[in-house]
Amino acid sequence: ARLETLLQRAGHLPSGVRLAVFGSSANGFGGPSADLDMCLVWPRGVPLPADPASVVERTAEALRAEGMTDVACRPTARIPIVSFTDPQSGLQGDVSLQNALALANTALLHAYSRVDARVRALAHVIKHWARRRRMNCAAEGTLSSYGYLLLLIQFLQQRPGAPVLPNLQALPPGWEQGGPARPLPTVETPQLADGRPANTYFYTPPGGDYSALSAAFARRNTETVGQLLLAFWHHVAHRLDTRKSVVSVRTSSPGGTLPKEYKAEADCWGQPSRLSIEDPFETWYDVAHVLKTTKDQYVRGEFHRAYTLIVQVHGNLGRGMPPEALENLLDEICKESPVPASAINSKDD
Repeated sequence: ARLETLLQRAGHLPSGVRLAVFGSSANGFGGPSADLDMCLVWPRGVPLPADPASVVERTAEALRAEGMTDVACRPTARIPIVSFTDPQSGLQGDVSLQNALALANTALLHAYSRVDARVRALAHVIKHWARRRRMNCAAEGTLSSYGYLLLLIQFLQQRPGAPVLPNLQALPPGWEQGGPARPLPTVETPQLADGRPANTYFYTPPGGDYSALSAAFARRNTETVGQLLLAFWHHVAHRLDTRKSVVSVRTSSPGGTLPKEYKAEADCWGQPSRLSIEDPFETWYDVAHVLKTTKDQYVRGEFHRAYTLIVQVHGNLGRGMPPEALENLLDEICKESPVPASAINSKDD
């Protein structure tokens, strides 16, 4: 809000244009130090500028004029963007243009975060673990935090007997009222890079009341955060067949996966043995595409390490374990990685 006010006061924002926040700062899974991802949003019915790059360049100039530091402009990126640091708060931020898909994605993740408090607790631990083990940076060839969130959501949708989360993209409008099944609507949202439309429909409860969703799904599952965390590490390390399957949070297929053969035919994906994760809206996009052989092995190995450390102390999954015992192990599981050169900094094929 402060940045938007500064830009508006200085006359740098066109009339009616506002700044919208997306990503970890707004999706329910971010911490107090999360980067601030923003985009300029034009009023409905107002056409976007013909030259998005020039808008980003002018925004960069405005940010410098308002005292922001470390301003870096990338006008030729797939989605033109400018990054900066706010010297007053120390927060780092990005501003892009009319990133409607990112806003829809943020709203979807936020909806999942509202269904049950265990979702947010699990995400906090998993993101901390991935950061400490140095495997949460797509720029370095490991999986993004977004990728881990999709893995977690898919896992919670597939708990045997009592899923913690529903598939929000498969619930029709008015689901909470019962009655005959209604067709799922299509909400076409164009991608900024090439205008390709994506269906961004997902169920949102009337008035933001998630009690019906919680009652129908989350409350029927009595597993603790500790039990779910252990099962999550076991699921990815030992049950997820990455050679044949693509993780998907929007499919109604058994197991929450799609055959890699199907994605190869539908979206021209390759069929590597590594982990593959379908974006819930840009279904043609593999969120895990940055993983190559060595980095994929390292990430999967860390899931195995986390699960094994617990099992070595507390036995197998069937015996269970108290939540406090898990807490005592988290320091070791999340111990900062020494960054093995062979696993982190090596060049992949």
